[in-house]
Amino acid sequence: MGRARGLGAKRGVRGAAPVKLVATIGTTGTFERFTALLVAFHHARPEVEVVFQYGRGSAPGIPGAVEFLAREELLREMREADLVLCHGGSGSVRDALRTCGNVAIVQRRADCGEGVVDDHQLDLSRALEARGLVRIVNDLSDVLAALERGRNPTKPTTSPLPNAVVRALRDAMGE
Repeated sequence: MGRARGLGAKRGVRGAAPVKLVATIGTTGTFERFTALLVAFHHARPEVEVVFQYGRGSAPGIPGAVEFLAREELLREMREADLVLCHGGSGSVRDALRTCGNVAIVQRRADCGEGVVDDHQLDLSRALEARGLVRIVNDLSDVLAALERGRNPTKPTTSPLPNAVVRALRDAMGE
């Protein structure tokens, strides 16, 4: 019997390995639009294992939702994920890129009253997406498409990442 193909196969498990999505809104504030998107995802794809660090917001009532994870535990979960879905904060994006080859970002937006004073998450996310490092998602169909893209079977490396992120930051700041 050969190895399974498609999502989950990259973990080297025979048969259908569970598909895993790891999501985090970071550790500061709430992000209700993100939480609502993840709840909609769970209802659309209940077979997908979800680990969701929801932070200071209300518990969303879906399996796998936790208020906070220790950083090392969150990084371990990200390494095992088929998709990491995160807000556009630089720390979460950096961790996601270093651990998973398939990263999607839901940006906090000032015009939606999501706790940012400017749209720096939009600028950073757009710069990273232009380099093919992340995918910006805004609705359920975007998240489903990002998940289907599957995790890059090659482990991300840390060597080119800092330079790519620095270039993206400089571009976003107009330097």
